[in-house]
Amino acid sequence: LTSLLPVVAFLIIPMGTVLLLNARSSPATSSIPVVSDLGGRFTGTGKTESANIRLTVWALGRHLAEERPVLGWGLGQDFNVFQSNGSEDPFTGGDFHDIVIDLAVTTGLVGLGLFAVSVAASLWSSFGTWRNARSDAIAAIALAAGILLVQLLVKGAFESVFQKFRLALIL
Repeated sequence: LTSLLPVVAFLIIPMGTVLLLNARSSPATSSIPVVSDLGGRFTGTGKTESANIRLTVWALGRHLAEERPVLGWGLGQDFNVFQSNGSEDPFTGGDFHDIVIDLAVTTGLVGLGLFAVSVAASLWSSFGTWRNARSDAIAAIALAAGILLVQLLVKGAFESVFQKFRLALIL
């Protein structure tokens, strides 16, 4: 029974999400707190503006990485991105909300390659230890470390993890 628990969880969670999204489109369910508020979480004005700024920052990052592809611009640089909403105030910062673009801009292909090698070695070591551990506790810790690294990489695809010093220490 416990071996079926992950399978059941992988089936029930997506089906529940689909049911909530379908229920939201029905006028009869618009008064249900969770369902009526769910649409604003994904399609609100703030989310759209945030997505547009992120796309602009990514485009600038790719452009900057192409200008200095080998060694990048160096650490600690600030870049200005003017918003598409007509505001004269630039979005200023040194992060591009994407770990690959961040590394490509600041350290170039050299740094990006070294980072990829270190991540691959860490994952290889983590999952190798998990598979060959003599103790269940060591196997669990090794697997948790590998999953944590993957989670941080996925988070780094949409947010800057290097600007958050507590997360950057883990990487």
